[in-house]
Amino acid sequence: GKLTKYRLNADTGSIGDVVWEAGSKLNEKPAESRKIWTVATNVGVASGINNFVVANLDGLKSALYEGRGTSPTDDEARQLIQFIRGVDAYDANIDGNVTEQRHWKLADIYHSEMAIVGPPEKVDSKKAVDTNTEAFYKETNGFQAFVNANANRTSVVYVGANDGMLHAFDDTTGEELWAFIPPNMLPNLREMKTSVENTTIPIYGVDGSPVVKDIYYLGQWRTILMAGLGREGFGYFALDVTDPSSPRFLFAFENDPENQIIRHWNSSGSLTERYYSEVSNAFDYRKLGEALSAPTIFSIANGTSRQWVAAIGGGLNSTENKDYGSALYLIDLENQGKVL
Repeated sequence: GKLTKYRLNADTGSIGDVVWEAGSKLNEKPAESRKIWTVATNVGVASGINNFVVANLDGLKSALYEGRGTSPTDDEARQLIQFIRGVDAYDANIDGNVTEQRHWKLADIYHSEMAIVGPPEKVDSKKAVDTNTEAFYKETNGFQAFVNANANRTSVVYVGANDGMLHAFDDTTGEELWAFIPPNMLPNLREMKTSVENTTIPIYGVDGSPVVKDIYYLGQWRTILMAGLGREGFGYFALDVTDPSSPRFLFAFENDPENQIIRHWNSSGSLTERYYSEVSNAFDYRKLGEALSAPTIFSIANGTSRQWVAAIGGGLNSTENKDYGSALYLIDLENQGKVL
């Protein structure tokens, strides 16, 4: 779990000194000072950029242990929440102290590739001459006002890690601004705890690559981030990161081929579950496999206007089940990520 920024030497372009290393920077930040958030309004967890806290134990306990079959104790849920935040709640160093900081907080970054997002770039007027270009679309839909309004936006490095979080690091300092746990990741976090005392095991968390795009979203320009869960994750999620200090959840969805259930979270965080036999076309993610496909975000013609969509591949199928994986999805970004 390391993420390092280096200088480039001006004379040769060779790699120079380290500017920052995010894992070390994160270790300097107390677990209680981190901003970790999720979406679980269906079980009573209020929204906020730091709602993954013990104070929300009842709601988070329900979300974390959904479908387990047995009822965990409050202490078990409290331990898991604290561990995710960066506390040595399982006493990995066997010193009897379960309130100290973990030895290392940032998990491995495996398949996830970084997205580095700063202020939006102004339109290239030369490209805007062609009416079929995105530059023309931007110029004729007031994109320059969006550029001006966000000219001083903080540059942020977004990347997924196998602690189950999408991390947002300040590109200048390497400080973690916040970390987001997608709602379709919450039940997977409990798999880190084993039956062996003082041990945890790694899982695949937010293992997919975030893709970020400025789109004309419901009548205004917004900066949208969308990512898949990667290996062993059958779902995607999307955030509005126009203001990186105040991100907003847009939607998430997942396919559960084992139980033949489709789950969808809308922008308010409300969860809808449908068995395969009940699925409508707008929620038909039944062919979605392990979400390693990075979304491609673009606009398509919709009458005389344009409509913003994301294209994703069906993903990985490492089983003998031929019912999922071999598909291409077109997702409606302006309608809660439903299947178009």
